[in-house]
Amino acid sequence: VPQLVIALWCALIKSGGLYVEGIFRLAPDASECAMVERSLARTGKPALGHPIIFAHLIKKFLRMLPGGLLSHVPLDTLRTLGAPPGESRLGAKAATATALGCLDAAEGAMFQWLLRLIGLTQECKADNKMGVGNLAIVFGPAMLGASSSANQSPSSMVKELEKVELAANLLARCMGKD
Repeated sequence: VPQLVIALWCALIKSGGLYVEGIFRLAPDASECAMVERSLARTGKPALGHPIIFAHLIKKFLRMLPGGLLSHVPLDTLRTLGAPPGESRLGAKAATATALGCLDAAEGAMFQWLLRLIGLTQECKADNKMGVGNLAIVFGPAMLGASSSANQSPSSMVKELEKVELAANLLARCMGKD
C-alpha cells in the first residue's frame, strides 16, 4: 500500500476521524482540501486538517487508480461476487478469495487494506454512523476508478451504475454483510 495512503489513514486516525459522524460520506471544504493536497505533494505528509479531508483524499486516491481497483475482475465474476444479498451463496471468505484471485499483488494488497479500513471504521459506527453497508456504498464508486460520465449514452451510464452497485455489494459481502 503506498505510503501516501498510509499517511492519510494515520492522519485520519490521529485527528479523531473514526469518531466523526459521516466520515467518508461528507465532502470537505475545497480550499482546505487543496492546501492538504499541496502539502502532500511537497512533503509526502498531510498538513494538519479536518479528518473529512483525509477521508476524501483516500477515496480520491482509489478513484485515480488506472481503471480502478477492480479493473482486473471480469464483469461476470463481479456480477457473481456482487450479486444482491440473498442471491448469492458465497460467503465473505470465498468472495474475498475470489476477488483477490483476479487482482495482481499490488491491487490485492490495496483491496485487503481497504477491507481493514472499512472494518476499523465500522467498529466506531455508534459515533460515526458508518456501518458496513454505508461504507460499501461510499467506496463502491471509488473501486471502479474515475468516471467519465460526460458524453456517455444513457445505456452506458446505467451499466456504470450497475457496476458501482456490484462493487458496493462485493465490499459488503467481503465484510460479511449479506
